[in-house]
Amino acid sequence: MSSTSSSLRTLLVIAHPDDEVMFFGPTLNHFRRKGENLHVLCLSSGNADGLGNIREQELYSSLSVLGVQPDNVNLIENAHLQDGMDKSWPEELIANVVVDYAKVHNIDRILTFDKEGVSSHPNHKSIHWGTKRVDLEKCTLRTHSIPMKYSMFSIPPEKSSLTIFSSFGDYIRSIGGMMRHKSQLVWFRVLYILTSRYMWINEFDCN
Repeated sequence: MSSTSSSLRTLLVIAHPDDEVMFFGPTLNHFRRKGENLHVLCLSSGNADGLGNIREQELYSSLSVLGVQPDNVNLIENAHLQDGMDKSWPEELIANVVVDYAKVHNIDRILTFDKEGVSSHPNHKSIHWGTKRVDLEKCTLRTHSIPMKYSMFSIPPEKSSLTIFSSFGDYIRSIGGMMRHKSQLVWFRVLYILTSRYMWINEFDCN
């Protein structure tokens, strides 16, 4: 990790259960290894296929593997924050939800998606723009092109404000976390966790 501060209380804001391990696994493993306090706020249950209740349970199970305490996890269920590739979420609502959580838990820093959302999912992009309204330090996970996204060994990390690497043990633990998302283990997600750069490296731009 090129830059961090253990004095900061950090909140990871994600859109759906499984985002935490598909995109932020190296970060979660870093906080676990360092024994640092990390909160996770998930803004939907991922109910696009009617599996919201199952996916909520899978989120808590995955995060337990990755070292996040249940008391530090909150999943929001709101009619205006529903999973969908055709749904953009209200930025003001996102900001209000994040601010409320941050005040209660004395959060200093937010980690979340950049404006491209890593996978171009509109819910991810909405979180970026919503959290941009929040007056806290923010670090956004850098979106890479498809060739770079699946080239974790052949392409070195670019310069970034904050870079976090996974060890082989961290990578195996991340796979274990993804295995808790049984409802989501279709073939292309299995291929993703075997090949994606985001399973090994997280590069953040902070402001």
